[in-house]
Amino acid sequence: MTIGARGRLSRKALIAGLFLAAIAIGSLTVITLASGEDERSKRAAPPVDEVYRRVALALTRPGMIVHVTANVESDSDYRPVTEIEAWIDAENDRARVIRSNGDPRRPLRFERLLDGGNEYSAGNGSMHEAEIEGCRESAKRVISVYQTCLLDRARAAVSVESGRRFGDIDVIAVRTKAKYSGIDSTVTVSDELLVDAITYLPSVRRTNHHDSLGGGSRTKTETYFQHEFVARDSVPAHFFGQAALRPGNLDFALDQPLVAEPLYWLGPEYTWRDGIVPIALSNVRVTETGSSVRLEYVPIDDEFASPFVVITQASYVRSGTAPFDAVAPWAQSVCVEQRSLDVGPNTATIYAWSDACGAAPDRFAAELRTASAVITIEAPIAPSGNPYASSAALEAIVRALGRKQ
Repeated sequence: MTIGARGRLSRKALIAGLFLAAIAIGSLTVITLASGEDERSKRAAPPVDEVYRRVALALTRPGMIVHVTANVESDSDYRPVTEIEAWIDAENDRARVIRSNGDPRRPLRFERLLDGGNEYSAGNGSMHEAEIEGCRESAKRVISVYQTCLLDRARAAVSVESGRRFGDIDVIAVRTKAKYSGIDSTVTVSDELLVDAITYLPSVRRTNHHDSLGGGSRTKTETYFQHEFVARDSVPAHFFGQAALRPGNLDFALDQPLVAEPLYWLGPEYTWRDGIVPIALSNVRVTETGSSVRLEYVPIDDEFASPFVVITQASYVRSGTAPFDAVAPWAQSVCVEQRSLDVGPNTATIYAWSDACGAAPDRFAAELRTASAVITIEAPIAPSGNPYASSAALEAIVRALGRKQ
């Protein structure tokens, strides 16, 4: 090292010294960072059932429920869900989930109620009940708030990877991948749930969907979760019960421009006579072309029961043909009884038949034809009996039909 006349380092020596020091510090930093990355990567990844067990444990606090909010980002061309709000009572293995697209012009809203092994869903004019298997590696069904686990049931490959980073936190990734082959395409779905390695609360879910049809299309969706614990008694006592679940956006479903005009219905509720259980509109289904709309009425005290009355209206104008003439079961039966009646300016026909000719009728339907549509009313056979399955009940319903204003 050369010292200058005034006792200072020469300029070249100073630069050289600083350069060597920087290399030393940089080397130390690289070694330190690499050691940290190596340390994270060397951590043994727990099995998937252990990850789900710890997630369920993290969601469980005595007397508390978890309020979950999530933002959803997707490059789908369809109106995707953009917001999720959920309340999870992990202690009792139940949850209530609301998914929406946040679009006031064409709103979509789907609500799910998870209660042990059962799932009840409602959205855009329909309600359904189904049994859920949950994730095969988890004893708690509420895990399906974060993972649909449909891929698991398809025997997809499920793996766990530790040592990952999401933002500034260490995460564990539960990865699922499956392929579904159809007649003309193969669909590949890759799913990744990132779980905080410290708190075991889910942070983000990433899904990639690839369809080989038509040269291939890809859809990517990311869901970002946030959690807040609140007292269980901060929500109503029936909050997780079936009574709290109602068909979402029934009015929206009925008022779509696709629905044939004018629409005939019984109103939101209908009572035939004293002693007969009233019925309420539960499901509204509209065909994509708008040529047909189906209304399902169920017992007012059991909105997930089989429908007692089904009204289907098909438009001549939109479909260009008169439907049901050749396909209706009452048109195919050779031993059907029928009776005509005048309903205002229109004519209705009541049908009664049995699958066995000569037997007392046990199936009933009615048909009302207007200038622009044909309306059928059916009283399906219900497991516990249907009090509306009679010619008298269907005649009363035909006369009670009114135009929705």
